[in-house]
Amino acid sequence: MVNRLLDSELTYLVDHFRVVYHTNQPKIRIEQLLDNATLYAYINNLKADFQTDNMFIVASQFMKRIGYLLVVPALYSMTRFEKKLIISPSSKREGICVYLTIKETAEYLSMKETTIKQMIMEKKIRAVHDGNQYVIYKDQFNTHIDQIEKYQKLIQDYLNEPIPEDLDVKDED
Repeated sequence: MVNRLLDSELTYLVDHFRVVYHTNQPKIRIEQLLDNATLYAYINNLKADFQTDNMFIVASQFMKRIGYLLVVPALYSMTRFEKKLIISPSSKREGICVYLTIKETAEYLSMKETTIKQMIMEKKIRAVHDGNQYVIYKDQFNTHIDQIEKYQKLIQDYLNEPIPEDLDVKDED
């Protein structure tokens, strides 16, 4: 979750982040690309700019530019307008937080922190060092958690199974 932008901040972003063919050509707002004619004209201009008929090259450049329009304004607004991500304990409970610290991962997996650190060093757990600490992508454990739950259920079913009554065994002595 990101702090909400003020109307003036949104207006600034809309005015400064647009797709431009060249500096002498008109700017295109991203919502204009929803129109097939505008999109087709933009793709054809990209083909001409790169002097290619290879649609893979054109599609790659198009996706990079769309990615730029989706990511950069958010990052720019976070720095320019001093907006920050809000990650609170309540947002973690709602499933918004997807990266965990080593301590949080140990709690999440019910393991020791030293074991988590060792598994990171052995590359058994994928982690990224952010300069201060390792952060771990939470969803990489989904399969592990599912298997643990499956085995716990299997063991619980086994333990809940009633013990059959003794067979009437006759002693022949």
